[in-house]
Formats: sequence, C-alpha cells, structure tokens
Amino acid sequence: MQWKEDDTQNHCLGLHIWHDVPCPAPSPPRRAPHPRSHEGRRLGTGVPVPGERAAVPRAAGGLLAAAVLVTLCSVGGYPALLYTLRSSTLTGHHKGDVSFPGGKRDSSDQDVIATALRETQEELGLRLEAESVWGVMRPIPSGRGLTVAPVLANLGPLEYVCLNPNQQEVEDVFTIPLSHLLQAQNQGYTHFRHQGRYSHTLPVFLNGRYRVWGLTAIITDLTLELLAPSAYRRRMRPPSTR
Repeated sequence: MQWKEDDTQNHCLGLHIWHDVPCPAPSPPRRAPHPRSHEGRRLGTGVPVPGERAAVPRAAGGLLAAAVLVTLCSVGGYPALLYTLRSSTLTGHHKGDVSFPGGKRDSSDQDVIATALRETQEELGLRLEAESVWGVMRPIPSGRGLTVAPVLANLGPLEYVCLNPNQQEVEDVFTIPLSHLLQAQNQGYTHFRHQGRYSHTLPVFLNGRYRVWGLTAIITDLTLELLAPSAYRRRMRPPSTR
C-alpha cells in the first residue's frame, strides 16, 4: 500500500489530510451519536449521559495530573484519529513528537475532561463542548511521574471544522484513518530488556506521514481495542508496576 496526499483540505487551516483509500464527496455535518445510543459505542463506567459529567478515575496517590483528547473524526466519510506534531522549538523531552492535544491539569479545571478540552482549545483553537466527549479511558503512567487520562471525543466531519493551531506549540496537524491503523503491516512492536531479561513490549504505528510511538502509540493501541475489538488484537505488554 502506498500513501498519497489527497487534495481534501480543512477549509480554515488548509490542513492536508492523508488517505489510504479513495474518498467520496463529503456529506453535510451530522450530529455525532452518543455512545449510549444504538449507533455509538458504550465505553462502560464513566461515560456521561447528556447533561452529566463522566466519573473521573483516580490514579494512585490522588487525582490525575494530565489529560489528552483522543479525537475521533471523519475525513471524506471515513473514520480517523486526529494527531498533532509538537513544535520542535519547544523545550522538554516531547518536542517534535507526535501527540494528542493535551497537557497538565490546571487548578481551575473541574476534572480531566475540562483539562483535555481546555488544552485542545489552546493548541488547536478548537472549542468542543462536553457533549462531544464519549468518556474517559483508563489512566496511563507516562513514565515521567505523571499519570495521563485519555479522554475520547467525537469531532465529526473534519471538513466542517475550523482549526487554528498555536504555532508556538503545534508544528503540524494530521489524521490517520482507522483503516490504516488496523492493518497489520502498519503495526510494529518494540521489545525492551532490563538487566538482561525481557521487560515489556510497546506498540508503534508505521508507514504513515509520521511514526506514532511512545505514550501516543499506547493510547492509540487502547483506543483501537475499544473501537474495533473484532478487528484489532492488542499485543502490548506494558512494564510491570511492581
């Protein structure tokens, strides 16, 4: 399979969308189904009903310290996940990395959902309401002393969304179709050893515009298992917490 850059663009950003399948003409925007409806997926405990907030999971030692927004969208009618490339001019370990929009919890945030929505607005100029949120996935340790909560949301057709990325934080915005992520030839795994013995295995997603690895790949892995359980088999084995 060869990837090509399609002419489909976000009408505000001029965002180039990458496809691995031909895309039909976009259809008018459609209200995203709620995960409790017959059209959507139910995430289990913590999923809000209209007018309610999702139950916020707790990490060991207290509230979660950071959150990211895992944004499901559609491009030309095909489901995809929205990613960002962090600016290479940032300081810290994650500059130039593929990521989901998100960051550390602010004292003014009501919960991790508020953190993820606020950070997404700051990074992409995208204001999402809580009704777009499907739920909060299980917390993941980042390996740098933070526990991150992935917040799953449905953005809807990307062609009708206006993005205005903060160029000081975001170098690029792109999507990867679920069909690409679900193909075995685009899935890789890195095995780690510690003191001469096998330690753990982490996923990596290949053959796209950028390589998806690290914490973003772990969250992508868990998201695929949630959204497409019959089509995706998770083979990740995270490090032991003992």
